[in-house]
Amino acid sequence: MSSFDLYIHGTPRGHQIWGSENNHDYINKFYNHDKQAHEKAVMYAEICNGDSYYTYIRHQNLYDAEGRPEAFFALTVCFRKSYCSNVYKLYNLLEQVYTKLCLGTIISQKGDEETYIVADLTLAHTGGNTTVKIIQSAINQNITESISQFVYQLTCGDTFDRPSRVISLLEVDSPLFVDYFKKYSLIISPTVQTSSKAYETVANNLREVTSQKEALISKNSRLERK
Repeated sequence: MSSFDLYIHGTPRGHQIWGSENNHDYINKFYNHDKQAHEKAVMYAEICNGDSYYTYIRHQNLYDAEGRPEAFFALTVCFRKSYCSNVYKLYNLLEQVYTKLCLGTIISQKGDEETYIVADLTLAHTGGNTTVKIIQSAINQNITESISQFVYQLTCGDTFDRPSRVISLLEVDSPLFVDYFKKYSLIISPTVQTSSKAYETVANNLREVTSQKEALISKNSRLERK
């Protein structure tokens, strides 16, 4: 299996990065994340310097340790010179780590709002250990045991600076996703419709409009004959 790096980053009080020391230039870009996003969490999938990066990021209604809005928290896994072919499993892994290990230690949750409990990521503790190290251990173990079999050599160019596309979490392991992954910076959404569902919705709307148009034509034709 190809080696991988882990980054735990966010803005408890200013921008902080814990974990790998590699390519912080890429990780720093999330400091200027899209503050207009309406979803609690999404995943970015991009290629930078021949490595693939998968970033689970939370940013909606999230406040820093001093109560300032527009904070964010993220978990990034980088596969060196390789990529993950089971992104659905990886997304769920990172979301479970956030829910089980981050909430209550790094971030508190009340209703629809989330707030940093600590001003420094390394100050959070679970039992006698720092939470970031527990997170690192959990992700390392799960990737080794459950994700490594889905990691393959990467042979396409960088995408982090290309136009972005939004794709449904339910489509991340489809041929469409694989094709998009090689061409675009991807935003994986757990709420957006799949392409087939979106097509079905458009097709249904088109059929309804066509039916209404035919009814109007028929009605006008009858009126003209009177």
